[in-house]
Amino acid sequence: MCDLNKINACIIAAQLAALVAVGSLFTAMVGKQSLFAIFTSTGPMIVAAVFIGIALIALGVALSSMPGCITGACRGPGSALLAMLSLVFAALGATLAGIIVATFSSAVPFLGAGSIALLFWGLSGLVLLWPSLAGALLSLSNCLNASPSVPTFILILGVVVALTTASLLFELLQLPGGGGVACIYFIRC
Repeated sequence: MCDLNKINACIIAAQLAALVAVGSLFTAMVGKQSLFAIFTSTGPMIVAAVFIGIALIALGVALSSMPGCITGACRGPGSALLAMLSLVFAALGATLAGIIVATFSSAVPFLGAGSIALLFWGLSGLVLLWPSLAGALLSLSNCLNASPSVPTFILILGVVVALTTASLLFELLQLPGGGGVACIYFIRC
């Protein structure tokens, strides 16, 4: 049987944890005012890593609840939700890896730059994936004839998380030393 309430709760927990992590990244950005120096703010980076870890755990629980949702008449929407959960999990994992590597190796020039690229790819994926995840959840909810109120809330929260993450990425690119997309590819800005 598909436990949609458990999946909904896990997705909401993951979204809220991701929102706190993005807020922590904003704190580091405001404090350092440089794309390549934000990882030297160890405190906010550790907070971001912990909350992304919490989001990963919540999504892992949601993923473990999915086998009952990909059978029967709702196999298609269930499979779509499973795929979206897996993609969000991968993007969060890439973001966490970027934060951890950059925070603990910020003194090594090229390693730090590579982790910034990894962080950007992970965060960019999340901008696109949170609303898509909510749409897949809404499709499964409709298929199961469940109340659409919680998936609608998740969609709204997903858009908020996506827009907050997008504004973080935009602000990071505008910092001194951030300058634009060329900096992601290690060209001097």
